[in-house]
Amino acid sequence: MNAIIENPAILEVESIQAGYNGREVLRGVTVTVAPGECLALIGPNGCGKSTLFRVVAGRLRPSHGNVRLGGVSLDRMPTDARIRAGLGYLKQTKNLFAGLTVEENLYLAAESVDAKIDAADRMGKLLNAFPLLADTRDKRAGLLSGGQRQSLAVAMVLMRPPKVLLLDEPVAGLSATTGEGLLKALKTLRDEEGFATIIVEHRLRQVQPYVDRVLVMREGRIVDDTADTERMLDAGWLAGHFLNGNGNHAPSSTAT
Repeated sequence: MNAIIENPAILEVESIQAGYNGREVLRGVTVTVAPGECLALIGPNGCGKSTLFRVVAGRLRPSHGNVRLGGVSLDRMPTDARIRAGLGYLKQTKNLFAGLTVEENLYLAAESVDAKIDAADRMGKLLNAFPLLADTRDKRAGLLSGGQRQSLAVAMVLMRPPKVLLLDEPVAGLSATTGEGLLKALKTLRDEEGFATIIVEHRLRQVQPYVDRVLVMREGRIVDDTADTERMLDAGWLAGHFLNGNGNHAPSSTAT
């Protein structure tokens, strides 16, 4: 009889404690992500979602705990080494070079991570994957529309095929139609390439169809972990997690 071998976690975040200037923000956060899995990380403003991303990306050193990617510890790796190891990280702001063309931005992204890929082929695939980037190769990034800029920012992160992709509010500020197009393109690439994804996003109804599991963070801790993604549309369930003494409120279950 052949033994059944479960897929090991591609990302393991174990007992992370971290904060700023002596103020603890993350209080023992543990998260595991399977290859190809897409997680939604949700919770009230200030609960620690972006701080957790900063720790995983190596931009903030935790006081306790560790992070492993594909079983390899990232604890002593700077951000650029983590990217080379297979971590993709889309920040909320300052994620492209306005004075450079789309093509120049993409080539720069490939060079910055020493990608061992054919950059021209990879760029062609990504330009085809994001419809809003069609016919924009020679256009300066600063002249792009909001949807085009966000598509370019995501494409830059993907120039080196990641093992795990962190997306911090990828559809914030975009129209519903533009955001939907971006999420569909990302799902197509994820299905083809098998990378795992963690999404932090407030537009829950829009991202719900694309996620496999929901983690809820509150006051620096993971307080719920469910594969029932329909709960993201349940106003009562959301209110139970989002309403607190600091005046944070649950996002509308009908929000896009």
